[in-house]
Amino acid sequence: MDEAHFKLVVLRWLLINIAEEEAIASEIQFSNGLNRADLVVSSLRRLCSFEIKTPKDDYRRLNRQLAAYRRSFLESYVVLSSSSLTAARDILPSYAGILTISDDSNVTLHRKASPRKRLAREDSIAWLRASEIRKLSSGTRSNGSPLETIPEFELTLIALASVYERIRPKYDAFKRERGSILNSDDVGMLSLPSRVR
Repeated sequence: MDEAHFKLVVLRWLLINIAEEEAIASEIQFSNGLNRADLVVSSLRRLCSFEIKTPKDDYRRLNRQLAAYRRSFLESYVVLSSSSLTAARDILPSYAGILTISDDSNVTLHRKASPRKRLAREDSIAWLRASEIRKLSSGTRSNGSPLETIPEFELTLIALASVYERIRPKYDAFKRERGSILNSDDVGMLSLPSRVR
């Protein structure tokens, strides 16, 4: 099974398991374009990444990838084949959730991700568009606070809203236009431009 198949299986699972207000995106670049998340679930209160690792993938970069996910997302999951679970448990940090896909394409949640309440200031800012940063920096917010004085939790909520605002329209179009049986074209509809900026 290749990454496209894994992604399709996880997408089917997510469509059943996410909340109505949540949206899904595919191939989202983050950390100023240095990293890419295979799948993302977004809402005004959630930003969750899914890193897919097939049996053919190399796990040497996984810890570095997960560290980047940890900085940029409130929660992260690693998706593996069932046969890779034992080996992966030894190297995965405890905060990462684990999903496995069996040979017959069933998804099993082995460990829930440990969500964080907020992102660090610089990681929230990295999700914002240049126009949003200018607006926040200029003190044109309703209370007139410059960007540097916005509490981290509030800045996280601003970042989550910004990401969600860009993901939701594509997701809504996907829901309207997808067929009854998901295929790779449907997954492609969830891809955003190269950067969510």
